[in-house]
Formats: sequence, C-alpha cells, structure tokens
Amino acid sequence: MRLLRWATLPAAGLMAAVGLVSVQGGSAEAASSFTFPNGPSSPNCGSTVYKADGSAWQCTFDDEFNASRIDTTKWVVPTSFLTGDGSSIYSCTPNDSRVESESSGALHLTAMTVATPVKCNSTLAATNWIAGSVTTAGHFSQTYGRFEARIRAQAGVTGGFNENFWLFPDDRYTVWNWPATGEIDPSQQFSWFPNDTYPEAHYGDGTQVLGTTYQRCAAQRGVWNTYDLIWTATSLTFQVNGQTCFVNTSADPAFTKPFWINLTDGLWLADATTKGPATMDVDYVRVWK
Repeated sequence: MRLLRWATLPAAGLMAAVGLVSVQGGSAEAASSFTFPNGPSSPNCGSTVYKADGSAWQCTFDDEFNASRIDTTKWVVPTSFLTGDGSSIYSCTPNDSRVESESSGALHLTAMTVATPVKCNSTLAATNWIAGSVTTAGHFSQTYGRFEARIRAQAGVTGGFNENFWLFPDDRYTVWNWPATGEIDPSQQFSWFPNDTYPEAHYGDGTQVLGTTYQRCAAQRGVWNTYDLIWTATSLTFQVNGQTCFVNTSADPAFTKPFWINLTDGLWLADATTKGPATMDVDYVRVWK
C-alpha cells in the first residue's frame, strides 16, 4: 500500500513527498543508535523484553501518554502536515493533536471536518479536512532495534480514513530521495479494510510486491492492537499482537541509518461519502535496542 504524504514541519524545515520530516541537512554517517541531546532521558519500557537469543532488549524511548499534554521533549506536533493524493480529498494538520486522559492515558489523533477551509500547502487548494499527527523529529531517532506501539483505530466509520505508525529517515544522516532512502511502516490501517493492517518497507524504486515489500495482516478496528518492528542489519520483522506476519530480508542500504517515529491520522482514497470524525488512539510507544 502506498500512502501519499506531503509535509512541512515548523522549526524542523520539513518537506517531503511520501514521507514526513526534516530537521536539518546532515552527513551520510550511519549510527547504530542516536538520541538528540534534548530528547527523553531514563526511559522505562515496563517489564523486560527478551530477544530470541535470550538476552534483554535495552529501553531507549518510551511514552505511555499518561500526562495531560504532549511531552514536547519527545514529540513535535506538525502544523502543516498533509495526507491524500492532492487530486481528491486530502487532509491538513494545522494543529489537532492532543493527549486526553483515559484510565491509563492515551494520545488521540483525530481526522475531522471544519467549517472554515484550511490551507497547508501553497500548491493545493484549502481543505475542510483537518487531522492529527506527531513526530519525534528533532528529539529521537535510532537505527535497528525493536519499535512498538499499541493502537486502536476507530470502528464504524466510512471509508477513506488512514491511521499510521511509521518511521522515516533522520535527515542528519540521510539526504532524502524517497523511496530509495527508505521508509518503514509497522502499521498502516485503512477504514476501507476494517479487519486489516498493512506493514510495509519502502526502498529501491518503490515497486510494491505482496509478501516482499508489504503484507496484509489481521488487525480489527475498534480494538487495541500491538504493532512491533524488529529491525536488524539483515531483516525487518513485522509483528501484530505478538505474531509475526511479515519479514522483509532485502537488507537494503536504506535501512542502515537512523529513522525517527511518526504517528499520523489522515485520509486515503477519501471521497464525498467519507464521514468523520475518526480518531486514532495510541496507548504507548516504546523502543529498545
């Protein structure tokens, strides 16, 4: 599944097609793990998680979303992120990401219509759709490790909504040239397909091949699902609720540099029948190395 995105991120100089985010131009130097100086310290990912060889994963990033507001040492809230294909309905993110209290805390990203059209891109017309997104750009990025998020996509909404947990290259280390420079999507959910998620790896010329670059995995809307990416130098393993559903063994050079984390709610193949609002809830995001 190809998800088209355009974006500009305040204070991060962001602009990309089919992807998000830029912090600043950077070297091509690779790193096994990188945390920005102003990033989170002493993360706590809960109970110890073990690798297949029996050794323990080391927690490097964690947000349980238990606070009343976004933790700005971990996340940036974009104010002009776009999703859609530009030729049909698309959504714009002027600032609609929020954290609200639940029993355990959760981040809520909502796609909805507004009465006054919003313009987020000089080349596209204003839109009545707005949507929420957050990114760790400028705060945290990492090469290899385990990336996990527990997410619930709203059930019972009409087609055209798209919820994503995805990774994009840190431009301190990568000069973007999508798709050759890579994108990793541990989860892509679409309201057109309410029982599925589509993990995907973008690289090379971007050719999509079922079972090679992406897979269709069971993940119902309206319930909590846990998505894991286990990223090594030789493979990308995607798990849904603890079960492996897809492994990419391309070992493409794109996947040798730090990527940051993005959570976005928006539109995909939306049309006049698409009715909102629709909310993507995130219970937590955890990363280990």
